[in-house]
Amino acid sequence: MLGRRKNDALTYSTVGMSLGRVEAPDGYRDVETSREVGRGEEAYRRVGHALMNWEVFTRAGHFVQCETDAVVRGATVVTAMPTGPISITAPCRIVDVVAEGTKIGFAYGTLPGHPARGEESFILEHRSDDSVVLTIRSISQLAGFWSKLGGPISHSAQSRATRAYLSAAEQIARG
Repeated sequence: MLGRRKNDALTYSTVGMSLGRVEAPDGYRDVETSREVGRGEEAYRRVGHALMNWEVFTRAGHFVQCETDAVVRGATVVTAMPTGPISITAPCRIVDVVAEGTKIGFAYGTLPGHPARGEESFILEHRSDDSVVLTIRSISQLAGFWSKLGGPISHSAQSRATRAYLSAAEQIARG
């Protein structure tokens, strides 16, 4: 699956929208969820490393196939989220990496075959009050016949994945 997606173009044109760098087009759903996942430098270091090496995803129960072990701008990644007897496959490309002071994370954009069209970012921040906060922002619209047909189910699956990522980050922060 990964090899077939390596040269695919993104399914949207507004790269950077989940990081607030460009405005999302009309018709896209913008969902942002933040949670304190830990406290202190050690929690920030543990979760940051796990986030940038796909461990937050695998601990959330997702399968990850990426052409690189760590998150790298331009890399293609395919994740699969088990949903009952089937898995939802989501091919993406890393469109940006954030590593500035007390923030680390990345944004990836959808490729053909993804059930949505758009971008999602995962930004971990070590704040001045010593809290470690993970923010996940998804700006997308449903793509493809089956995703559109199951709209509420598709949105529910996305919410479930977000909660799983945040819970995994909390577990990692605890050590």
